[in-house]
Amino acid sequence: MSSLGSWNTWGLNSSSKLRSVKSWINKFHLNIVGLLETKVAAHNLPRVETNLNLNGWKFISNISDEVPCRILIGWNPFIFNLTCLHSNPQWITCEATSLNSGETFLITYVYGRNTPAGRQPLWDYLTNNCQSFSSQPWVLLGDFNAIMHPNQRSGGDTQWHKHHEDFRNAAERDEFLPTVNEAWQLQVQGNPMRRLLEKLKNVKKSFKLFHNLNTSCITVRVANAKSDWSLAQLNLDRDPTNGDLQEREQRVVGLYALLCRDKEAIFKQKSRVQWLQLGDKNTSFFHKSILHRQTRNRIISLKDENDNQTTNQQTMGKIAASHFKNLLNSPPV
Repeated sequence: MSSLGSWNTWGLNSSSKLRSVKSWINKFHLNIVGLLETKVAAHNLPRVETNLNLNGWKFISNISDEVPCRILIGWNPFIFNLTCLHSNPQWITCEATSLNSGETFLITYVYGRNTPAGRQPLWDYLTNNCQSFSSQPWVLLGDFNAIMHPNQRSGGDTQWHKHHEDFRNAAERDEFLPTVNEAWQLQVQGNPMRRLLEKLKNVKKSFKLFHNLNTSCITVRVANAKSDWSLAQLNLDRDPTNGDLQEREQRVVGLYALLCRDKEAIFKQKSRVQWLQLGDKNTSFFHKSILHRQTRNRIISLKDENDNQTTNQQTMGKIAASHFKNLLNSPPV
């Protein structure tokens, strides 16, 4: 049987998350996936499906049951045919048919409510249908949001951050406050206003240096962060109740997301073109656009008064100077 997958994405609106999902699908050769807790609004759902860029995949969701979308199911129509049997804010049950063998089986993707009372309809549904589903293979997977003991909890976040992206991205770095403190402690002379201005200048210089050190080789650093995230996920899968591994996985995924934003911002700033409204980071596009702009802004050759073309920089300088000299010295018309 071809591989199935389920992932609680904790949101599917960012381009970095879309790229991670696509990479996960390709890496494990998945043909049916359930993406949970997508937080995608109805008007954004077509954009998200398109920007996953999965070459003809089809999708169904429970967006009609509750907004934003809680469960998004995608499948490869060249391998399987999927028919939705039941849909609810907490589950979607489908019948999958292999186009190769003709075999059928049932899949129920689950994303349970956060409260016991809210999950009760889910348990009722599973209990009431377990007998009728027993006539064929039934795959039940997802995030039930239910545990027996608190130490079984894995992942999640204890805080909700406002989207003040620029300042937050800088302030959440471990080096932020030490950098400010070190610059602020430098001794300066003068009246209080003078000292304040000098201290602010010192902070600015420190942040410029910090920025240069942390944005160099950004592509390599993003690739390394992604490898660290994959390794952390693999270790956490082997020991899901290990608190240290849970903390490390959250730390490395945060670093990866931060570096992705930095990489996108760097190339967005360097290339003065309209920002494409696509899910991909478009960094390869901006690499090319930067090179194109550098080439376009260069004067490669010039022709003199006798229509002789030259590429010599000194000769070109003389031709340009002569042209403007004659232009400025010409009598008014």
